[in-house]
Amino acid sequence: MTSICKLGTLRKIVSLERSVRQAARTFASQSTPASEKLNMRESFMTNGPRQPGYVATPLRSIFNALKELKLPKNNQFADLGSGLGMVCFAASFFFKHVTGFEIDPRLRTKAKQIQRKFGLQNVQFLNKDFLKADLRPYKTIFLFQPFVEGFSRLMVEKLKETRSGTFIISYVVDLRYISTDIVFHSNYTDRLRDSLCGNPPDTFVFKRR
Repeated sequence: MTSICKLGTLRKIVSLERSVRQAARTFASQSTPASEKLNMRESFMTNGPRQPGYVATPLRSIFNALKELKLPKNNQFADLGSGLGMVCFAASFFFKHVTGFEIDPRLRTKAKQIQRKFGLQNVQFLNKDFLKADLRPYKTIFLFQPFVEGFSRLMVEKLKETRSGTFIISYVVDLRYISTDIVFHSNYTDRLRDSLCGNPPDTFVFKRR
């Protein structure tokens, strides 16, 4: 596994984030006026049921959380609604097996192009609805509200299928408000932004009972 402390690795991470954000801007420009509903330059409505929208997770937030958690590298990692692959690319530096579930084939295709460009062999993107997938093999799961309609009910039902001890990392969404089957573990924030603006934590970590 590549050392996450090497300068070359840090440069690769910066380049990955730049590629994802450029792709997001392209999709957003092609999706107007639908993207205007989200009022963000790199955000847009995607194709799929339950009104999914694309908003990239800041790579630094998830990277810092994974770095401090120090989870076993053999844990299989899954991103539920992987979009253009930002979180999966960050996770590829920490886990041997990374899977992104993305229901919009356009986003999956672009994520795979970025993956090939940077030679990330331990990542796979599935054009599949994760609500219909078996999540039991994954010991670490990430989500950032991948859809709107029925989110709390459907997400709680799906997370109940995971194994006891599974780590669930959530960006922005505090799952304590929708489920009693998960236990709060820790939280993290973008430290640079936090030191400048005094923002609260934005990345939450939970464990299944």
